Amino acid sequence: MQIGELSKKSGISVDTLRFYERKGLLKPSRTGTTNNYRYFKQQDLARLELITKAKSLGFTLTEVSGMLSRVEGNELSDDEKHAVIDEKIAQIEAKMQELKEIHQMLTTIRGSLGTHTCELEQ
Repeated sequence: MQIGELSKKSGISVDTLRFYERKGLLKPSRTGTTNNYRYFKQQDLARLELITKAKSLGFTLTEVSGMLSRVEGNELSDDEKHAVIDEKIAQIEAKMQELKEIHQMLTTIRGSLGTHTCELEQ
């Protein structure tokens, strides 16, 4: 599929897809010899979904790129790839725990505020 179709299917703008290409996050499977059109595979949609989800969870593109290149590259054994993924999972779990703690603190603070009304609301 061409970049326009990839954009429609992924919901990501063509400009963003080109940016991801420049950053090495997305690579066309082939480029047309006469028209220079870039062609992408169906698996690129799953890759884009992972990138989008990781970004929404606060990961930087550098972190996403590093994780993807290490896992997808051939320089690591399967055990090493599992270790990279397990490390990222542990980081996510730690972040989730931190967020739970912040949530609990904010809930406690909110509860201690009572139901005082502001003079402007009266």
